[in-house]
Amino acid sequence: TFPGAVAVNELTNTAYMVNQDNSHDVEVFDGATKSHIATIQSGTAFAAHLSRIAVNPTTNHIFVSEPFGNVVHLMDGQTNTLISRMDLGFFAPIPQSLAINTVTSFVYVANIGFNPLFDHGGQSISVIDDPPPPAIQLQALIQKVQQYNFSQGVSNSLDSKLQNALAALESLNNGNVGTVCNKLDSFINEVEAKNELTQAQATDLINAANRIKRTLRCDG
Repeated sequence: TFPGAVAVNELTNTAYMVNQDNSHDVEVFDGATKSHIATIQSGTAFAAHLSRIAVNPTTNHIFVSEPFGNVVHLMDGQTNTLISRMDLGFFAPIPQSLAINTVTSFVYVANIGFNPLFDHGGQSISVIDDPPPPAIQLQALIQKVQQYNFSQGVSNSLDSKLQNALAALESLNNGNVGTVCNKLDSFINEVEAKNELTQAQATDLINAANRIKRTLRCDG
C-alpha cells in the first residue's frame, strides 16, 4: 500500500484513500470506528497510478482520476463498488485534480493537457454531471419556482405542473417514466408561454427540467 490522496464524505462519516501502488484501488475507512471497512477495485488494466479523489455527498459517489489512462473512475459509496470508468479521450485530457459543487452536483476535472498534434497543449476543465435522484431535483425545482416570487397566477400554474410530475414519479410503476416525462414537457411549455418570466429565469427553469429528463432518460 502506498497512501495517496484522501477525501471524506461528512454525511456518512466515511473516508476514502487512493492507493498509488499497482493495486489501482481505493481504501474505505469508517470515521466513527477509525477502521478499514472495504477496498474498492478500480478495474483498470493500465500501469498508471490513480491520482486524486473527491466525494459528492449529495449522491454518495466517489470520483478518482487516473491521469495517464485519461480516465475518471466513478464509484458507489453505498455499495463500495465501481460503477463506471469514464474515458475522457486519448492524449489531451490527463485528468488530475477534482472539485465538486455540492449545490449543483457538478464535478469539475482539471486536465493537465498533452496533445502532440498541437504543441503539447490541451489544458482544460472537464465537467461531469452527477445528478441527484429525480425526486430531489423536482423538489429543488419546485423551491426554485417559489423563490422567484412570480405573480400568484404564474407561480400556481408552474407549481401545479411540477406537483403533477412529482406525483407521477412517486407512483411510478414498472419503470415506465413516460408520464413523468410528459408532465415535465408540460412544465417546459408553460414556462415558454409565460411572458412575465425574464429570459434568464425561463432558461434556468427549463435547464433544470431538462436535467431531470436526462436523469430519467426521457429521450431514450
